[in-house]
Amino acid sequence: MTKKVRVLAIGLTLASALLGDTLVLRNGSRIAGRLLSAQRGVILFAPQGVQNRRFNMDEVARIEFNGIGDTQDRFNSDYYGNDQHSRYDQYRDRPDYRDNQSSAIDLKSQDMSRAGIGLGQPMAAEQTSSDGQGRYRVYQNSTVYWTPATGAHEVHGAIREQFIRVGAENSRLGYPISDEMPAPDGVGRVSNFEHGSIYWSARTGPRVDFAR
Repeated sequence: MTKKVRVLAIGLTLASALLGDTLVLRNGSRIAGRLLSAQRGVILFAPQGVQNRRFNMDEVARIEFNGIGDTQDRFNSDYYGNDQHSRYDQYRDRPDYRDNQSSAIDLKSQDMSRAGIGLGQPMAAEQTSSDGQGRYRVYQNSTVYWTPATGAHEVHGAIREQFIRVGAENSRLGYPISDEMPAPDGVGRVSNFEHGSIYWSARTGPRVDFAR
């Protein structure tokens, strides 16, 4: 991670101490507490009133977060005015630039800017991901990730915050395979990843669902 991304991740981790997280297991059990980390194989969770517990990723269906559900609205209000998500969703032609290894992220940013969707100023140079499989660049209001297999896709708002909280590309989710889009229920928003999805709505805030 770049220094700015590390600062953001640390800030989110500290802030999570004040938030209520819920771990939903595949057997239907719900455990309230605080997410500590979520790497590819293991979730470290602090249940309320008891010692920290480790959960295998295969045991966990999803993670629900509370307290920061307005971030997605702030993103769209700041950059799209009263259009909210409409301008974003009108951008239909979204190449993934799988074959443009040297310039995919810049091309993605430029393409979205031409469509009237500014990602903000870049916060740092393009970086190689810590797993060595892809690359990413952090912008003021978005991060664009790229791998040869997934192409280039952007993540923003509360969905980006939760992606960082669970470990970003090093988490069980892996890399994004889509930009944000309307959720199937037509109410919220969703970004899809290699091994799951992150949903958001103004009512529920963000939710991480891991693929079975």
